Amino acid sequence: MASTDAVKSLDARASGNGVTVDFATAKRNVTMVFANTGLITGGVVGVEASQDGLTWVPMASLVVDQSRVRSYDNTVGAYRYWRAVVVDAVKGGGTVTATFMEAG
Repeated sequence: MASTDAVKSLDARASGNGVTVDFATAKRNVTMVFANTGLITGGVVGVEASQDGLTWVPMASLVVDQSRVRSYDNTVGAYRYWRAVVVDAVKGGGTVTATFMEAG
């Protein structure tokens, strides 16, 4: 059963780990979308996955820029827990919001 609503991990953050998204069972087809606000001059947002909610595996790193919206699509492996993290602090006075959704 696929999720029908995107779940926020980062909510207008410029640094730190996002909230863990728990899909209740392992998921393979997961997407993360992030949007930024403000005048961004740099930063990196990462996608992490975990089977147990304690040990995190880096899945991708995306540069934050003025394009406003970026996405990551996972189709390999199976992980129950997902989160977005600000790997390199968002610079220039802006913030990032990241949401996750899974497909059945």
